[in-house]
Amino acid sequence: NATVPIRVLRIVRRLKRTKDLKR
Repeated sequence: NATVPIRVLRIVRRLKRTKDLKR
């Protein structure tokens, strides 16, 4: 989605990765 900046996508992916690691 062009409406969402790449930085936001990167942050979201980072958060998801952290959640998976914590899981």
